[in-house]
Amino acid sequence: MKVRLGIRAKILIPFLALSFISLGVISSLAFRTIYEISHLTKQNSISMGQEVTRQSITALEDLGRRLVQRRALNVANEMELFMRYHPDIDVSELKDNEELADIAVQRVGQTGYTMVYDKTGVVYFHNDPKMVGVNLRKIGGEPVYFLSIVERSFLGEASGYYEWEDAKGKVRTKYMHCIPVERTDLVVAAGTYIDEYSAPMEGLEAEIAATVLTTTQYIEEQVRKAQLIFIAIFGGMILIATTVIFLLSRAITRPILALTKGAEVIAKGELDYSIKADTGDEIQQLAEQFNNMARALKESYTSLEKKVEERTRQERQRAEQLRTINEVSRKISSVVNLDELLPYVGNLLRETFQYYNVNIFLTEPSSGKLVLKALCISGQKGVIPVGVPLDVDEESIVGWVAQTGEPILANDVSSDPRYRAVEALRDTRSELAVPVRIGNKVLGVLDIESTEVDAFGEADLFTAQTLARVLCHSVQAFLD
Repeated sequence: MKVRLGIRAKILIPFLALSFISLGVISSLAFRTIYEISHLTKQNSISMGQEVTRQSITALEDLGRRLVQRRALNVANEMELFMRYHPDIDVSELKDNEELADIAVQRVGQTGYTMVYDKTGVVYFHNDPKMVGVNLRKIGGEPVYFLSIVERSFLGEASGYYEWEDAKGKVRTKYMHCIPVERTDLVVAAGTYIDEYSAPMEGLEAEIAATVLTTTQYIEEQVRKAQLIFIAIFGGMILIATTVIFLLSRAITRPILALTKGAEVIAKGELDYSIKADTGDEIQQLAEQFNNMARALKESYTSLEKKVEERTRQERQRAEQLRTINEVSRKISSVVNLDELLPYVGNLLRETFQYYNVNIFLTEPSSGKLVLKALCISGQKGVIPVGVPLDVDEESIVGWVAQTGEPILANDVSSDPRYRAVEALRDTRSELAVPVRIGNKVLGVLDIESTEVDAFGEADLFTAQTLARVLCHSVQAFLD
Protein backbone atom coordinates (compact mmCIF):
# COMPACT_ATOMS: atom_id res chain seq x y z
CA MET A 1 0.00 0.00 0.00
CA LYS A 2 1.53 3.28 -1.05
CA VAL A 3 1.60 5.92 1.62
CA ARG A 4 0.87 9.44 0.53
CA LEU A 5 2.12 12.40 2.52
CA GLY A 6 0.43 15.71 2.44
CA ILE A 7 2.15 19.06 2.20
CA ARG A 8 1.64 19.67 5.89
CA ALA A 9 3.35 16.39 6.67
CA LYS A 10 6.16 17.06 4.21
CA ILE A 11 6.73 20.44 5.84
CA LEU A 12 6.36 19.10 9.35
CA ILE A 13 8.65 16.08 8.93
CA PRO A 14 11.67 18.06 7.59
CA PHE A 15 11.21 20.66 10.28
CA LEU A 16 10.91 17.99 12.93
CA ALA A 17 13.99 16.26 11.51
CA LEU A 18 15.83 19.59 11.41
CA SER A 19 14.70 20.23 14.95
CA PHE A 20 16.05 16.85 16.09
CA ILE A 21 19.34 17.35 14.29
CA SER A 22 19.75 20.98 15.33
CA LEU A 23 18.86 20.34 18.93
CA GLY A 24 21.01 17.23 18.98
CA VAL A 25 24.01 19.15 17.67
CA ILE A 26 23.37 22.06 20.00
CA SER A 27 22.88 19.75 22.94
CA SER A 28 26.08 17.88 22.14
CA LEU A 29 28.07 21.09 21.80
CA ALA A 30 26.51 22.56 24.92
CA PHE A 31 27.24 19.47 27.00
CA ARG A 32 30.79 19.34 25.74
CA THR A 33 31.34 23.06 26.33
CA ILE A 34 29.93 22.91 29.84
CA TYR A 35 32.08 19.88 30.62
CA GLU A 36 35.19 21.58 29.28
CA ILE A 37 34.39 24.76 31.20
CA SER A 38 33.81 22.87 34.43
CA HIS A 39 36.94 20.77 33.93
CA LEU A 40 39.05 23.80 32.98
CA THR A 41 37.69 25.81 35.89
CA LYS A 42 38.35 23.05 38.40
CA GLN A 43 41.88 22.47 37.15
CA ASN A 44 42.71 26.18 37.03
CA SER A 45 41.18 26.81 40.45
CA ILE A 46 43.17 23.97 42.00
CA SER A 47 46.38 25.03 40.23
CA MET A 48 45.87 28.66 41.16
CA GLY A 49 45.23 27.80 44.80
CA GLN A 50 48.29 25.55 44.95
CA GLU A 51 50.48 28.19 43.30
CA VAL A 52 49.25 30.93 45.64
CA THR A 53 49.94 28.68 48.63
CA ARG A 54 53.38 27.64 47.38
CA GLN A 55 54.53 31.18 46.61
CA SER A 56 53.10 32.48 49.89
CA ILE A 57 54.85 29.81 51.96
CA THR A 58 58.10 30.45 50.09
CA ALA A 59 57.84 34.21 50.68
CA LEU A 60 56.98 33.84 54.37
CA GLU A 61 59.75 31.30 55.03
CA ASP A 62 62.25 33.54 53.21
CA LEU A 63 61.13 36.41 55.42
CA GLY A 64 61.48 34.10 58.44
CA ARG A 65 65.08 33.27 57.51
CA ARG A 66 65.90 36.97 57.27
CA LEU A 67 64.32 37.60 60.66
CA VAL A 68 66.37 34.78 62.23
CA GLN A 69 69.54 36.15 60.62
CA ARG A 70 68.69 39.65 61.82
CA ARG A 71 68.11 38.40 65.36
CA ALA A 72 71.52 36.66 65.39
CA LEU A 73 73.19 39.81 64.04
CA ASN A 74 71.47 42.02 66.62
CA VAL A 75 72.56 39.82 69.53
CA ALA A 76 76.12 39.56 68.17
CA ASN A 77 76.33 43.36 67.82
CA GLU A 78 74.95 43.90 71.33
CA MET A 79 77.41 41.41 72.82
CA GLU A 80 80.26 43.00 70.94
CA LEU A 81 79.25 46.41 72.35
CA PHE A 82 78.98 44.92 75.85
CA MET A 83 82.43 43.32 75.63
CA ARG A 84 83.88 46.51 74.24
CA TYR A 85 82.62 48.53 77.19
CA HIS A 86 83.59 45.82 79.70
CA PRO A 87 87.14 45.03 78.64
CA ASP A 88 88.17 43.93 82.14
CA ILE A 89 85.57 41.19 82.50
CA ASP A 90 87.10 37.74 82.75
CA VAL A 91 85.97 34.86 80.54
CA SER A 92 85.16 32.79 83.61
CA GLU A 93 82.76 35.50 84.76
CA LEU A 94 80.75 35.64 81.52
CA LYS A 95 78.33 32.84 82.38
CA ASP A 96 77.34 34.51 85.65
CA ASN A 97 76.78 37.98 84.19
CA GLU A 98 73.00 38.51 84.24
CA GLU A 99 73.10 41.59 82.03
CA LEU A 100 75.05 39.71 79.38
CA ALA A 101 72.68 36.76 79.75
CA ASP A 102 69.71 39.05 79.00
CA ILE A 103 71.47 40.16 75.82
CA ALA A 104 72.60 36.67 74.78
CA VAL A 105 69.31 34.79 75.23
CA GLN A 106 66.48 36.37 73.22
CA ARG A 107 63.35 34.90 71.72
CA VAL A 108 63.35 33.93 68.05
CA GLY A 109 59.95 33.41 66.43
CA GLN A 110 57.38 31.67 68.62
CA THR A 111 59.47 28.91 70.22
CA GLY A 112 63.10 29.58 69.32
CA TYR A 113 65.84 31.35 71.28
CA THR A 114 69.36 32.59 70.69
CA MET A 115 72.29 30.91 72.43
CA VAL A 116 76.01 31.66 72.79
CA TYR A 117 78.88 29.19 72.73
CA ASP A 118 82.63 29.42 72.22
CA LYS A 119 84.68 28.06 69.33
CA THR A 120 85.22 24.79 71.13
CA GLY A 121 81.48 24.18 71.23
CA VAL A 122 80.93 24.88 74.97
CA VAL A 123 77.62 26.64 75.64
CA TYR A 124 77.86 29.89 77.64
CA PHE A 125 74.24 31.09 77.47
CA HIS A 126 71.09 29.10 76.71
CA ASN A 127 67.38 29.41 77.57
CA ASP A 128 67.66 25.97 79.18
CA PRO A 129 70.02 26.30 82.21
CA LYS A 130 70.90 22.59 81.88
CA MET A 131 72.60 23.31 78.57
CA VAL A 132 75.03 25.89 80.02
CA GLY A 133 78.51 24.35 80.06
CA VAL A 134 77.57 21.50 77.69
CA ASN A 135 79.77 20.92 74.65
CA LEU A 136 77.58 20.85 71.52
CA ARG A 137 80.00 18.39 69.90
CA LYS A 138 79.27 15.80 72.57
CA ILE A 139 75.46 15.92 72.63
CA GLY A 140 74.33 12.35 72.02
CA GLY A 141 72.01 11.77 69.07
CA GLU A 142 72.19 15.30 67.67
CA PRO A 143 71.40 15.68 63.94
CA VAL A 144 74.41 15.55 61.67
CA TYR A 145 73.38 18.76 59.94
CA PHE A 146 73.11 20.61 63.27
CA LEU A 147 76.68 19.69 64.21
CA SER A 148 77.83 20.66 60.72
CA ILE A 149 76.38 24.15 61.12
CA VAL A 150 77.99 24.53 64.56
CA GLU A 151 81.43 23.46 63.30
CA ARG A 152 81.22 25.77 60.27
CA SER A 153 80.37 28.68 62.57
CA PHE A 154 83.82 28.38 64.19
CA LEU A 155 85.27 29.79 60.93
CA GLY A 156 82.64 32.49 60.24
CA GLU A 157 78.94 33.01 59.60
CA ALA A 158 77.06 29.76 59.01
CA SER A 159 73.44 28.75 58.56
CA GLY A 160 71.35 25.79 57.51
CA TYR A 161 68.46 23.46 58.19
CA TYR A 162 68.18 20.38 60.35
CA GLU A 163 65.45 18.10 61.63
CA TRP A 164 64.51 18.43 65.30
CA GLU A 165 61.83 16.91 67.53
CA ASP A 166 59.48 19.51 69.06
CA ALA A 167 57.82 19.43 72.49
CA LYS A 168 54.98 17.25 71.14
CA GLY A 169 57.36 14.64 69.74
CA LYS A 170 56.87 15.73 66.12
CA VAL A 171 59.95 15.98 63.91
CA ARG A 172 60.04 19.40 62.22
CA THR A 173 62.57 21.42 60.24
CA LYS A 174 64.56 24.05 62.09
CA TYR A 175 66.63 26.89 60.61
CA MET A 176 69.70 28.18 62.47
CA HIS A 177 72.02 31.11 61.68
CA CYS A 178 75.33 31.56 63.53
CA ILE A 179 77.47 34.73 63.70
CA PRO A 180 80.80 35.02 65.55
CA VAL A 181 81.11 37.95 67.98
CA GLU A 182 83.90 40.22 66.79
CA ARG A 183 87.13 40.28 68.81
CA THR A 184 85.96 37.32 70.92
CA ASP A 185 85.87 33.53 70.74
CA LEU A 186 82.09 33.54 71.16
CA VAL A 187 79.49 32.61 68.57
CA VAL A 188 75.81 33.66 68.60
CA ALA A 189 73.29 31.18 67.16
CA ALA A 190 69.63 31.99 66.46
CA GLY A 191 67.23 29.23 65.44
CA THR A 192 63.59 28.23 65.38
CA TYR A 193 61.16 26.01 63.51
CA ILE A 194 60.90 27.57 60.04
CA ASP A 195 57.26 26.54 59.63
CA GLU A 196 56.28 29.03 62.37
CA TYR A 197 56.59 31.83 59.82
CA SER A 198 54.42 30.06 57.22
CA ALA A 199 51.78 29.08 59.80
CA PRO A 200 49.43 31.95 58.73
CA MET A 201 49.18 30.26 55.35
CA GLU A 202 47.60 27.13 56.85
CA GLY A 203 44.31 28.89 57.46
CA LEU A 204 44.45 30.67 54.09
CA GLU A 205 45.29 27.41 52.34
CA ALA A 206 42.27 25.76 53.96
CA GLU A 207 40.04 28.67 52.87
CA ILE A 208 41.29 28.46 49.29
CA ALA A 209 40.79 24.69 49.25
CA ALA A 210 37.28 25.10 50.66
CA THR A 211 36.44 27.75 48.05
CA VAL A 212 37.74 25.56 45.23
CA LEU A 213 35.83 22.54 46.55
CA THR A 214 32.59 24.54 46.87
CA THR A 215 33.00 25.95 43.37
CA THR A 216 33.74 22.51 41.93
CA GLN A 217 30.71 20.97 43.58
CA TYR A 218 28.53 23.83 42.41
CA ILE A 219 29.79 23.49 38.83
CA GLU A 220 29.11 19.76 38.82
CA GLU A 221 25.63 20.36 40.18
CA GLN A 222 24.97 23.00 37.54
CA VAL A 223 26.21 20.63 34.82
CA ARG A 224 23.73 17.99 35.99
CA LYS A 225 20.93 20.55 36.07
CA ALA A 226 21.88 21.79 32.60
CA GLN A 227 21.70 18.22 31.28
CA LEU A 228 18.15 17.80 32.63
CA ILE A 229 17.14 21.16 31.20
CA PHE A 230 18.49 20.25 27.78
CA ILE A 231 16.66 16.93 27.84
CA ALA A 232 13.41 18.72 28.69
CA ILE A 233 14.07 21.32 26.01
CA PHE A 234 14.88 18.55 23.55
CA GLY A 235 11.39 17.04 24.03
CA GLY A 236 9.63 20.40 23.96
CA MET A 237 11.35 21.66 20.85
CA ILE A 238 9.67 18.97 18.73
CA LEU A 239 6.44 20.98 18.93
CA ILE A 240 7.78 24.53 18.42
CA ALA A 241 8.81 26.38 15.32
CA THR A 242 12.28 26.46 13.82
CA THR A 243 12.57 30.16 14.65
CA VAL A 244 11.98 29.50 18.33
CA ILE A 245 14.58 26.74 18.21
CA PHE A 246 17.07 29.11 16.62
CA LEU A 247 16.43 31.87 19.18
CA LEU A 248 16.61 29.40 22.03
CA SER A 249 19.88 28.00 20.79
CA ARG A 250 21.32 31.51 20.67
CA ALA A 251 20.03 32.21 24.18
CA ILE A 252 21.81 29.08 25.37
CA THR A 253 25.09 29.41 23.50
CA ARG A 254 25.66 33.10 24.21
CA PRO A 255 26.04 32.80 28.01
CA ILE A 256 28.03 29.59 27.55
CA LEU A 257 30.48 31.43 25.32
CA ALA A 258 30.65 34.18 27.93
CA LEU A 259 31.42 31.57 30.57
CA THR A 260 34.08 30.04 28.33
CA LYS A 261 35.73 33.41 27.74
CA GLY A 262 35.45 34.27 31.42
CA ALA A 263 37.05 30.98 32.43
CA GLU A 264 39.95 31.58 30.04
CA VAL A 265 40.49 35.16 31.26
CA ILE A 266 40.31 34.17 34.93
CA ALA A 267 42.67 31.26 34.27
CA LYS A 268 45.24 33.81 33.04
CA GLY A 269 45.11 35.53 36.43
CA GLU A 270 42.94 38.55 35.56
CA LEU A 271 40.84 38.32 38.71
CA ASP A 272 39.14 41.71 38.11
CA TYR A 273 37.28 40.29 35.11
CA SER A 274 33.52 39.92 35.61
CA ILE A 275 31.42 37.45 33.58
CA LYS A 276 28.15 38.99 32.42
CA ALA A 277 25.36 36.48 31.84
CA ASP A 278 21.97 38.07 32.47
CA THR A 279 19.97 34.97 31.62
CA GLY A 280 18.06 34.69 34.88
CA ASP A 281 18.68 30.94 35.12
CA GLU A 282 21.29 28.50 36.37
CA ILE A 283 23.84 29.72 33.83
CA GLN A 284 23.67 33.18 35.40
CA GLN A 285 24.12 31.57 38.80
CA LEU A 286 27.14 29.73 37.46
CA ALA A 287 28.54 33.01 36.10
CA GLU A 288 27.95 34.70 39.46
CA GLN A 289 29.73 31.83 41.20
CA PHE A 290 32.68 32.32 38.82
CA ASN A 291 32.72 36.02 39.76
CA ASN A 292 32.50 35.21 43.48
CA MET A 293 35.39 32.78 43.14
CA ALA A 294 37.50 35.39 41.33
CA ARG A 295 36.74 37.98 44.03
CA ALA A 296 37.59 35.49 46.77
CA LEU A 297 40.92 34.68 45.15
CA LYS A 298 41.66 38.37 44.66
CA GLU A 299 40.88 39.09 48.31
CA SER A 300 43.20 36.25 49.29
CA TYR A 301 45.96 37.71 47.11
CA THR A 302 45.35 41.20 48.53
CA SER A 303 45.35 39.94 52.12
CA LEU A 304 48.60 38.06 51.55
CA GLU A 305 50.24 41.06 49.88
CA LYS A 306 49.25 43.27 52.82
CA LYS A 307 50.74 40.77 55.29
CA VAL A 308 54.00 40.56 53.30
CA GLU A 309 54.06 44.36 52.95
CA GLU A 310 53.55 44.80 56.70
CA ARG A 311 56.32 42.29 57.48
CA THR A 312 58.59 44.08 55.00
CA ARG A 313 57.78 47.47 56.57
CA GLN A 314 58.59 46.14 60.03
CA GLU A 315 61.86 44.67 58.75
CA ARG A 316 62.82 47.99 57.14
CA GLN A 317 61.98 49.85 60.35
CA ARG A 318 64.12 47.38 62.29
CA ALA A 319 66.99 47.91 59.84
CA GLU A 320 66.67 51.68 60.18
CA GLN A 321 66.74 51.39 63.96
CA LEU A 322 69.86 49.25 63.85
CA ARG A 323 71.46 51.69 61.41
CA THR A 324 70.74 54.56 63.79
CA ILE A 325 72.15 52.63 66.75
CA ASN A 326 75.31 51.76 64.81
CA GLU A 327 75.69 55.36 63.63
CA VAL A 328 75.39 56.63 67.20
CA SER A 329 77.97 54.07 68.32
CA ARG A 330 80.40 55.25 65.64
CA LYS A 331 79.77 58.87 66.55
CA ILE A 332 80.41 58.23 70.23
CA SER A 333 83.84 56.81 69.45
CA SER A 334 84.82 60.02 67.62
CA VAL A 335 83.19 62.73 69.75
CA VAL A 336 85.14 64.17 72.66
CA ASN A 337 82.62 66.85 73.66
CA LEU A 338 79.40 65.91 75.47
CA ASP A 339 77.72 69.14 74.30
CA GLU A 340 78.30 68.00 70.71
CA LEU A 341 77.29 64.36 71.24
CA LEU A 342 73.89 64.88 72.92
CA PRO A 343 72.40 67.26 70.30
CA TYR A 344 73.69 64.96 67.57
CA VAL A 345 71.92 61.93 69.09
CA GLY A 346 68.70 63.91 69.63
CA ASN A 347 68.60 65.33 66.09
CA LEU A 348 69.48 61.96 64.56
CA LEU A 349 66.58 60.28 66.40
CA ARG A 350 64.11 63.03 65.52
CA GLU A 351 65.05 63.21 61.83
CA THR A 352 65.30 59.45 61.29
CA PHE A 353 61.97 58.49 62.88
CA GLN A 354 60.09 61.80 62.38
CA TYR A 355 59.63 62.41 66.10
CA TYR A 356 58.21 65.75 67.24
CA ASN A 357 60.70 66.40 70.02
CA VAL A 358 63.70 64.63 71.55
CA ASN A 359 65.09 65.73 74.95
CA ILE A 360 68.14 64.50 76.80
CA PHE A 361 68.36 65.14 80.55
CA LEU A 362 71.44 64.49 82.71
CA THR A 363 71.88 64.43 86.47
CA GLU A 364 74.20 67.18 87.71
CA PRO A 365 76.86 65.56 89.96
CA SER A 366 76.97 68.57 92.31
CA SER A 367 73.22 69.02 92.96
CA GLY A 368 71.88 65.61 92.01
CA LYS A 369 69.05 67.28 90.04
CA LEU A 370 68.00 66.61 86.47
CA VAL A 371 68.97 69.29 83.98
CA LEU A 372 67.89 69.55 80.34
CA LYS A 373 71.02 69.21 78.21
CA ALA A 374 69.61 68.90 74.67
CA LEU A 375 66.28 70.01 73.15
CA CYS A 376 65.60 68.97 69.54
CA ILE A 377 62.17 70.16 68.33
CA SER A 378 60.74 69.41 64.89
CA GLY A 379 61.09 72.42 62.60
CA GLN A 380 63.75 74.01 64.86
CA LYS A 381 67.42 73.57 65.61
CA GLY A 382 67.43 75.20 69.04
CA VAL A 383 69.61 73.43 71.60
CA ILE A 384 69.96 74.45 75.25
CA PRO A 385 73.71 74.12 76.05
CA VAL A 386 75.13 72.37 79.09
CA GLY A 387 74.82 74.48 82.24
CA VAL A 388 71.38 76.07 81.79
CA PRO A 389 69.56 75.26 85.07
CA LEU A 390 66.23 73.95 83.72
CA ASP A 391 65.04 71.65 86.54
CA VAL A 392 62.41 68.97 86.01
CA ASP A 393 59.57 68.22 88.43
CA GLU A 394 60.14 64.87 90.19
CA GLU A 395 56.44 64.04 89.77
CA SER A 396 56.68 64.45 85.98
CA ILE A 397 57.23 61.62 83.52
CA VAL A 398 60.94 62.38 83.19
CA GLY A 399 61.33 62.81 86.95
CA TRP A 400 59.57 59.51 87.63
CA VAL A 401 61.85 57.66 85.22
CA ALA A 402 64.90 59.22 86.84
CA GLN A 403 63.68 58.17 90.30
CA THR A 404 62.64 54.59 89.50
CA GLY A 405 65.05 53.74 86.70
CA GLU A 406 62.11 52.25 84.75
CA PRO A 407 60.91 53.36 81.26
CA ILE A 408 57.51 54.96 80.59
CA LEU A 409 55.55 54.61 77.34
CA ALA A 410 52.58 56.99 77.48
CA ASN A 411 50.71 56.75 74.19
CA ASP A 412 48.08 59.26 75.39
CA VAL A 413 49.58 61.88 77.69
CA SER A 414 46.14 63.32 78.43
CA SER A 415 45.34 60.21 80.47
CA ASP A 416 48.68 60.06 82.33
CA PRO A 417 48.68 62.13 85.58
CA ARG A 418 52.46 62.35 85.51
CA TYR A 419 52.49 64.39 82.28
CA ARG A 420 53.34 68.08 82.70
CA ALA A 421 52.18 70.26 79.79
CA VAL A 422 54.64 72.80 78.38
CA GLU A 423 53.31 75.69 76.27
CA ALA A 424 56.17 75.46 73.79
CA LEU A 425 55.35 71.75 73.33
CA ARG A 426 51.56 71.97 73.42
CA ASP A 427 51.21 69.66 70.39
CA THR A 428 52.61 66.68 72.31
CA ARG A 429 50.21 63.71 72.40
CA SER A 430 52.50 60.75 73.16
CA GLU A 431 55.71 60.50 75.22
CA LEU A 432 58.39 57.82 75.63
CA ALA A 433 61.05 58.18 78.33
CA VAL A 434 63.85 55.69 79.18
CA PRO A 435 66.62 55.93 81.78
CA VAL A 436 70.28 56.33 80.87
CA ARG A 437 71.86 54.23 83.58
CA ILE A 438 74.69 51.95 84.55
CA GLY A 439 73.50 49.24 86.88
CA ASN A 440 71.21 50.95 89.43
CA LYS A 441 72.77 54.37 88.92
CA VAL A 442 70.64 56.69 86.72
CA LEU A 443 72.81 59.15 84.79
CA GLY A 444 69.98 60.81 82.89
CA VAL A 445 66.81 60.36 80.83
CA LEU A 446 66.21 60.10 77.08
CA ASP A 447 62.77 61.64 76.41
CA ILE A 448 60.91 61.37 73.05
CA GLU A 449 57.61 63.08 72.16
CA SER A 450 55.15 62.78 69.26
CA THR A 451 52.16 64.78 68.06
CA GLU A 452 50.10 61.61 67.47
CA VAL A 453 48.25 59.37 69.91
CA ASP A 454 49.53 55.76 70.02
CA ALA A 455 52.65 56.84 68.16
CA PHE A 456 55.10 54.51 69.94
CA GLY A 457 55.42 50.74 69.94
CA GLU A 458 57.79 48.05 71.18
CA ALA A 459 60.19 48.82 68.33
CA ASP A 460 60.53 52.47 69.48
CA LEU A 461 61.02 51.34 73.08
CA PHE A 462 63.72 48.89 71.97
CA THR A 463 65.53 51.61 69.98
CA ALA A 464 65.37 54.13 72.82
CA GLN A 465 66.61 51.63 75.43
CA THR A 466 69.41 50.43 73.17
CA LEU A 467 70.58 54.00 72.49
CA ALA A 468 70.34 54.73 76.21
CA ARG A 469 72.62 51.76 76.94
CA VAL A 470 75.04 52.98 74.25
CA LEU A 471 75.00 56.53 75.67
CA CYS A 472 75.39 55.58 79.33
CA HIS A 473 79.05 54.59 79.11
CA SER A 474 80.03 57.71 77.19
CA VAL A 475 78.08 59.95 79.55
CA GLN A 476 79.76 58.28 82.54
CA ALA A 477 83.17 58.80 80.97
CA PHE A 478 82.46 62.48 80.33
CA LEU A 479 81.08 63.02 83.82
CA ASP A 480 84.08 61.32 85.39
